[in-house]
Amino acid sequence: MRKRIEYIDVVETLAIFFVVCCHNTALLGQSVLATAILQFTTTVAVPLFFMANGALLMSRPLDLKKHLTKTGMLVIAVFAWRLLTWFLVMPFDTKTYSQIGAVNLINYLLGGTTSAYIPVEDYWFMYRLIAIYLFLPIIKLVYNHDSKVFKYLMVIMFVAAFVVTEIDFIFKLASKWYGIGLISVGSFRDKIFPLSLIADSGFYFLAGDFLHRNYYQKEISKKSRIHLAIVAVAAYALLLFQKLLQQGTLSGSWQRLDNDYLRIGTLVLASSIYALFANTDFSNKKHLNRYCQFVSVRTMNIYMIHMYLIYVFNRLLVPKTSFRGVGIYLLSTLGIAIVGLLVTEPFTYIGFIRKILGLQPRR
Repeated sequence: MRKRIEYIDVVETLAIFFVVCCHNTALLGQSVLATAILQFTTTVAVPLFFMANGALLMSRPLDLKKHLTKTGMLVIAVFAWRLLTWFLVMPFDTKTYSQIGAVNLINYLLGGTTSAYIPVEDYWFMYRLIAIYLFLPIIKLVYNHDSKVFKYLMVIMFVAAFVVTEIDFIFKLASKWYGIGLISVGSFRDKIFPLSLIADSGFYFLAGDFLHRNYYQKEISKKSRIHLAIVAVAAYALLLFQKLLQQGTLSGSWQRLDNDYLRIGTLVLASSIYALFANTDFSNKKHLNRYCQFVSVRTMNIYMIHMYLIYVFNRLLVPKTSFRGVGIYLLSTLGIAIVGLLVTEPFTYIGFIRKILGLQPRR
């Protein structure tokens, strides 16, 4: 059994809480503080997950057979959860019953949409993760045998994901302010760069390995840690400023920053935070490690069911709750994460269901 890396358990525990924060917004309100919280959680949660995955998988030898088996089981789990969520929504929306034609069902399982709302839009993360896993053997081969080609791959992924996005954002603002036609560099990128689908998530994945190697159990000065914190704050301020430019206000109904995962500010913010955690010694935090390890192993369990739990929460409890604000928002978010653990945990003891749904831990 591999030794646990404590900081990764902590990072993944925070990341899954932030993910639930991103989607459980009904009770948060429309204040500037609400926008600030959502802007932070929506831009760091998923990158932290990809970074943690990269730190773990890039540092281990790759057994191709086991890796492909794991990837295949992940695909099956996504199909199974989409099907299960479909049926779980039926008691709340009878329109879902009309969607069970064979063709509609197959298209839905393959990632398509239905006329009835089914809370599986967050599964895009799973598709990106599967895409990275499919390319991982090639990436590992280049990584292990040709550092120049690997650096070249990192450069073109960075340009394709982050530089192009920032250029397109400038063009979009110019179009809005000066009434000129909208120019999109991204459309050209998508035509010439075959890995555009995973340019951002793949870069986060590989950045996690880089940060792990350079900060985990490394001696850095207190001044360097302060610099990382300052850089994180500056990157976050940049994202808020871009949000202000896009929307004209930092209050009111929530509107995501366009292409928020592909922003340089997001990359710098997530990287700085990850580096700080990687460089923090958690070995003496026994109670924290015990709780975080328990949650970290089960992050996928929470991830796959949390949108459905939020769907039920919004339909049954939110209309009966008059309170709005940060406190009840954070409390309800924590409650949904805990319910996700409680609901899925019994099924981890049932081998067939555990395998089909991709639940952890393995018993």
